[in-house]
Amino acid sequence: MRTIVSCRNLRWDNAEQDAIACTLTFKELRGEYPFIAMSSDPETLGKQLFADLIGGKYGAIEAYVSPSVQKATRPSQGTRKV
Repeated sequence: MRTIVSCRNLRWDNAEQDAIACTLTFKELRGEYPFIAMSSDPETLGKQLFADLIGGKYGAIEAYVSPSVQKATRPSQGTRKV
């Protein structure tokens, strides 16, 4: 199992609050990695991270914000002179 060095940008990933999106840094890897921890994750890392996040180990979890729905806009039709 990988060793988590840091976990930031925590936010609920859905309204049901059973998935948390975050950004991870691992001891064994270079760079940062987006990750979604879930209560139902089949992997040990995901389950343990979800429990740690719920427990406040890495700080507060930001609220879920639903994606905005963009309205389709029609191009303006110019005024026709008759």
